[in-house]
Amino acid sequence: MLRQLQADRKAAFEQAVEEAEALTQLAEKAGETYNPATDFPRELLPPQFDFSNPEIVRLIAHRRRLKAAQQSTPNPEKRLKTAA
Repeated sequence: MLRQLQADRKAAFEQAVEEAEALTQLAEKAGETYNPATDFPRELLPPQFDFSNPEIVRLIAHRRRLKAAQQSTPNPEKRLKTAA
């Protein structure tokens, strides 16, 4: 039961981060700044949902840097295919 609760909380957190990331991208395309606290106010979140808006912002920034790094690094499989 505890593992299920933990898994549910982790899935909810992941969903919130994905939504906040998508909303951040949308705001940036419109030339706006996105504040996760607007869409994820702490008082409206379930009590077991323990995260901070700065934590979500940090995770979004991390995901973006990781994605940029992955896109800038050539895929080793592609190198092998073209070299062969």
